[in-house]
Amino acid sequence: MEQCKNDAILEHIKNYSKHIDEFRSQANSQGIWLFISTLGCWSVNIPLIQVIAAILLFCIFIFNSKQDMTEKRAFHKIEEDIAKDIDSNLIGDSKKARLYDLGLVEKYRKAIKPVLKTSPIFIVCYIFYSISFLVFFSNLFPRMKLIFNF
Repeated sequence: MEQCKNDAILEHIKNYSKHIDEFRSQANSQGIWLFISTLGCWSVNIPLIQVIAAILLFCIFIFNSKQDMTEKRAFHKIEEDIAKDIDSNLIGDSKKARLYDLGLVEKYRKAIKPVLKTSPIFIVCYIFYSISFLVFFSNLFPRMKLIFNF
């Protein structure tokens, strides 16, 4: 009985690890659309429309990134649920082994290097969006030129 639960929990951990990779891969795809849409926002000549477009773009980006995911819970919530499942269903060495496996996946999720390797397009596009937004506001409000001197 415990072996079945152990195998099921191990499968949950593997699926969670795959979910992290899928999320990062999807973020790259969303990043491309963020980049293209950002260029579209700034091609409008009316500043108020640009601001509205940029804010809407960000909201749509967040909505779309969550829409395509099979798992809607936050990563830390998934980890908590798996840890509770381990605590309530396993004992001894199998419990230690699954907690260790979960710890490895959590460490992978939080590590910077894997994020940089698996989501570079998203990171670059998001930085572009952020910088372009800051430059827009520095042009809109001349006093901000002291802060953002582009």
